[in-house]
Amino acid sequence: APPSSDIAKLSAVASASLARMRELLKMLLEISRLESGTVQVVNEPVRVADICDDIERQFGHVARAKSLRLVSEPCPHIVETDPKLLRGMLSNLVANAIRYTPHGEVHLQCMVPADGSLRLAVRDTGIGIPGDQLQAIFEDFNRLEEARRAHRDGFGLGLGIVRRLSTVLGFPVTVESTVGRGS
Repeated sequence: APPSSDIAKLSAVASASLARMRELLKMLLEISRLESGTVQVVNEPVRVADICDDIERQFGHVARAKSLRLVSEPCPHIVETDPKLLRGMLSNLVANAIRYTPHGEVHLQCMVPADGSLRLAVRDTGIGIPGDQLQAIFEDFNRLEEARRAHRDGFGLGLGIVRRLSTVLGFPVTVESTVGRGS
């Protein structure tokens, strides 16, 4: 019989593999749901601060485990949108930012430009994205070479989900980045 330490290692590998498969399945189901056109957008008044608080609770421990600061600015605004879909959109952006930020911080910002609209931004001090690849990051299963080197995990689906949620909600998503300084 193998020593108990070997069994523990095998058990840990099996558990990690199962968790990754669950994550992949969840993402593929979300993509299927969004692609089917059956997603019902249920608009209601949403306190943006509540969504940001949820995201801080969801990802705070993950950021701290990487010695990152997860900062969320106060956002007193109320928007008319689907809270679950907006939370999904921001969650994917924050998860991606944490994954590709080796040190520093991930910042969730709330701004009101001169035109009076509300702009939410997820900023990080991560690896950055080359300018000629900024749109490619939203394609399914597309992980940039630098991203693969920086972090082996990931499926290249999170930002594809963001793109789909952006379309469903009617909220445009833009990206700006500087290689080595963040996005």
